[in-house]
Amino acid sequence: MIHLVKPPFGLAFYFDGNDYIEISSSLLDFSKYSAYTIVAWVMRTSTGAGGFIGYQPSGSAYRSPSMWFYPSENDFHFGHGDGSAWRSTVVSGILGMNKWFMLAIRWSISTGVIEGFVNGSKVGEVSAPNPPASNTTYHIGRVDSYHKGLIPEARVYNRFLSDTELADLYNIRRDIKDGLI
Repeated sequence: MIHLVKPPFGLAFYFDGNDYIEISSSLLDFSKYSAYTIVAWVMRTSTGAGGFIGYQPSGSAYRSPSMWFYPSENDFHFGHGDGSAWRSTVVSGILGMNKWFMLAIRWSISTGVIEGFVNGSKVGEVSAPNPPASNTTYHIGRVDSYHKGLIPEARVYNRFLSDTELADLYNIRRDIKDGLI
């Protein structure tokens, strides 16, 4: 069951590891954009793999841009499927339990790279020369595994946020609306 709780800032959804929020919209078909950025404030309260934003309709080659805690509470896994391959990486040992993190990924056709960010700082990247596969469904609280913890905010942009914008989202909680879906 999803519950609303009050973390240090605003309200958050508490996911108990068995539920998620599903959003269906043609606006979330990442294949039609030349760039994207996805940002989520997340706290993990349980060990084990846990996808907290994304979607996997069938095989991993068709996953929407997605993020997980994987395979332990200290690892950040991110990527997207382009219809022929799953383009992803795992950055190990950078996260923890019961702590707030602002996690983000961004990609553009011009860079051909998916970059991962923790608290406004780049932590890893993976080559992804092709756009994501076409999907119109997106999950918060689940990808192919469920999240157990808190998510007060998740944002999807149809553009490549700059390093400064990502740092500002973390450091000063700047409200960036340009390109927000």
